[in-house]
Amino acid sequence: MKDLIIIADSVFSNTTPQLHLLSLLILIATDVAAFSAILVKYYCDKHKKHYLLLSMAFLAGALFYTESTSIVYDATTWRTIDFVRSMSKAANPGIFNLARQVCTMSFIFTALLMYAADIKEHGKCLKNDSIILSLSAAYIICVYIAACYLYKDAAIPSPGHPVALKNMDYARYACGALALVLFVLVVYYNNFNNTLWNGIAALMLTEMLCVVILYIYGQESIVAWNLIRGIKVSCRLLITTFIIADTLTSLKKVCHMRMYDALTKAYNRTYFLEEIETLLAHKNKKNGFSVLLLDLDKFKEINDTFGHQKGDQVLQEFAQVIRNNLGSKDIFARLGGDEFAIILPAASEKEAQYVADNICKNVARLSHSSSLGLPGEITASIGIYRSNGTESVKDIIGFADVALYEAKREGKNRSIVFDGDYYSMTT
Repeated sequence: MKDLIIIADSVFSNTTPQLHLLSLLILIATDVAAFSAILVKYYCDKHKKHYLLLSMAFLAGALFYTESTSIVYDATTWRTIDFVRSMSKAANPGIFNLARQVCTMSFIFTALLMYAADIKEHGKCLKNDSIILSLSAAYIICVYIAACYLYKDAAIPSPGHPVALKNMDYARYACGALALVLFVLVVYYNNFNNTLWNGIAALMLTEMLCVVILYIYGQESIVAWNLIRGIKVSCRLLITTFIIADTLTSLKKVCHMRMYDALTKAYNRTYFLEEIETLLAHKNKKNGFSVLLLDLDKFKEINDTFGHQKGDQVLQEFAQVIRNNLGSKDIFARLGGDEFAIILPAASEKEAQYVADNICKNVARLSHSSSLGLPGEITASIGIYRSNGTESVKDIIGFADVALYEAKREGKNRSIVFDGDYYSMTT
């Protein structure tokens, strides 16, 4: 235990250029990762412009940390003891750190205003990505130029220049107060409901804690600076992890929405057509595949008589009946309205019609379902086309649609396999 205390005291009481550089590089990496994750989250939902501004906040942080890193790297050419004394008294890295805080908090505050406007649904914020990005870039450049001017003017103040160091203290306290205000506003508007904004609130708490530590220990304390670096690195790693996890969740939702129909949980039209294209591109032609188009008979009458809510319930039950008659490799999709489609890989015409007939029989049983409570009969018509892999997607859908039309024309509640010879004669 005594050895651990000695080691801990050694770590917090001493510093090296390499340790300082490592902490800055980690902070740069976390800011870049957070910027990328939030930008991806924005492109998952481009209506939320505040995500774009939040990503700019982390980009600005990474840029200013990079400048601080270059200053520290130059200091590594000095002897370690000179480095410790200089870095504890130098305003140069502190100037860029303050510029980072001002720039980052400005973006967060603006993003919070946009977020609050979206919540109240009466915001008149910028809606053009190019304008937002241009203004953000211009603001970062202006803050950077101002920081560079102050950097040259400060020129490593010595202990004989206490005014400059005192001004730095006041600026740090002002940033700490701004972080407190932002934390309160984020909690007020978000109420811990959004993971990303929760991370921003935690980030503001970290900034406040660092200011408090400097106030307690003083800016010349090596222990204080080492403690601040440790807190910043650990908190940034944790916050960035949560931001990335939140972005991955958003990506998962977007991918699900892109593939599936929300009402029936079947694949959507886009995915279905892409799967046919994939089969045409890679499937061995001798295997082929079958495509079924399904349509509920008299569905419009159900909607008009019982309402769209009952119609949606019928569609959900219909989709479940279809799903119960398919294998794990079969692809089932809703094309739109009451029209559905199935791909049966490597299925012959006979096998495809067997599946279709079973679906027709089971759909007819829905008429007796107590959960639906419909007095009329529910039936389905199905058109079948067997592809040999040489047709286009348009032709495959078209031929299956012709067969579906024939099933409707012959009295509904049945399945029809496309007859190429009959089609040639009639056309």
